[in-house]
Amino acid sequence: MLEQTKIVGSVAVHYKAVLPDGYDATRNYPGVIMFGGGPQTMDTVSGTLTRNFRAEAEKRGYIVVAPAAPNGVLFFESGEWIFQNS
Repeated sequence: MLEQTKIVGSVAVHYKAVLPDGYDATRNYPGVIMFGGGPQTMDTVSGTLTRNFRAEAEKRGYIVVAPAAPNGVLFFESGEWIFQNS
């Protein structure tokens, strides 16, 4: 599981990503964006990925990307900006 940061607009968005077993950067993979529940912190993201996504994503060949809510602004409240600025 990778932990990365991407600047979207002027906001740092921290996220974790699960890569398939034998990941090859030259290949295409199906992908899933996962939004954590509750406060959408990195702890929530990590726990949800580990419990619900990691093993199956690695086994089935999926990439799963799970961002934490930047600056405490939850994605379900006003998170559409991340898709408009990326």
